Amino acid sequence: MSKPYSLIVTDTSPLFTLALAGSLDVLLRPGMPVRIPDAVYIEATRVHGAPGAEQIVEWINAHLDTVQIVPTDTGIDQQRRLEEGRNIRGLGEQAAVEALNRLLRADPAAEALLLFEDSDIERYRETSRHCR
Repeated sequence: MSKPYSLIVTDTSPLFTLALAGSLDVLLRPGMPVRIPDAVYIEATRVHGAPGAEQIVEWINAHLDTVQIVPTDTGIDQQRRLEEGRNIRGLGEQAAVEALNRLLRADPAAEALLLFEDSDIERYRETSRHCR
C-alpha cells in the first residue's frame, strides 16, 4: 500500500494568492497533509495587517489536524537575520528543500508535491534528488 503524498508549500506566493482569493481550502482538497516550512510561515505572517497574513494564520489554526508548520534550521537562521536586519530572500525555498530532505531521510519511500508560483525552487531540484 502506498503512502499518501505530502504537499509542501515552498514559498509565500501561493499562500497569499489563495488567501486573497478566499481559497486557502483548495490546499486541502487533495486530501494530503500540508507542510509549511517555518521560514515560509514567518515570511507570510510576520507583518501584522499585511493583506492575507491574518487569513493565513486563521486558516492554519483551523486546520491543525492537516496543516503542519515544519521547523527547520533555515527558519532559525531566518529569525536571526530578521533580528539583525539582514536579507532573508530565498530562505523560504531553502527551508522547503530542508523540510523535503528531512521527510525523505525519515522515510525514503515518502513522496511529496511541491507547491510554488515561481521558478526559484527549480534550482534546488538536483540537490533534492541527490539527498534521497
